[in-house]
Amino acid sequence: MQEVVQASEMEWINNTLQKLGNLSQFPANWDSYGGLPLDPFVRDKAVTYLGWLEKEDLPTPDVFLGSGGTVQFEWQIRGKALELEIKKPGTIAWLKVFPNEEMEEGEIARPNAGDLSQLTHWLTRG
Repeated sequence: MQEVVQASEMEWINNTLQKLGNLSQFPANWDSYGGLPLDPFVRDKAVTYLGWLEKEDLPTPDVFLGSGGTVQFEWQIRGKALELEIKKPGTIAWLKVFPNEEMEEGEIARPNAGDLSQLTHWLTRG
């Protein structure tokens, strides 16, 4: 398996890549319910997407392995939360949680850097 961690100027990116690398070590059935290991394609897409956010001033997200081999990033800032789940074939499912606890969700079939910037700008500025 290729090494996931790559050097970045942004500490949060390095921390997140380290967490992602740790998830790559989980074996099949890691949750005792048949959970799949992190899919290498999903891992590579996650690294690409994090690279698109490299210049964003974000805190280190919580990083979770989904039972289907997906990966989820979760940020919380000033009462708002943003969750991004990376799935095959590179689709991103997203969830915004507003300070009043209302939610908005969606899915991006063919994400680009602008899509991710819009989501993170909502979290940090909107």
